[in-house]
Amino acid sequence: MRALPGAAFDAVRWVLARADKRGYVKVDGREYVAGPARHGRGLLVGMHPDTVEIVADRGRRVAVLPRAYGGEPAVRNPLSLVPAIVARPRASASPDEK
Repeated sequence: MRALPGAAFDAVRWVLARADKRGYVKVDGREYVAGPARHGRGLLVGMHPDTVEIVADRGRRVAVLPRAYGGEPAVRNPLSLVPAIVARPRASASPDEK
């Protein structure tokens, strides 16, 4: 029997996605929050079995979020929204978040 390879196998599917005006990317019908600073940009999204990795230009990791299955709301990391709150402290919430 052959020995196992030295490098671990990473089961991931990479998808190109564009963030909308709120900084959300949509992959496989699910929305994941990349952050408001990334609005309108093309991002690379890695779909792992249990996580979603969002990568910006030059391979910089933007967010690692839990992967969601089913009809749940958008997946977000609350810390990714802090820059938007600092920039616009009196901005109202979007209609779907009220």
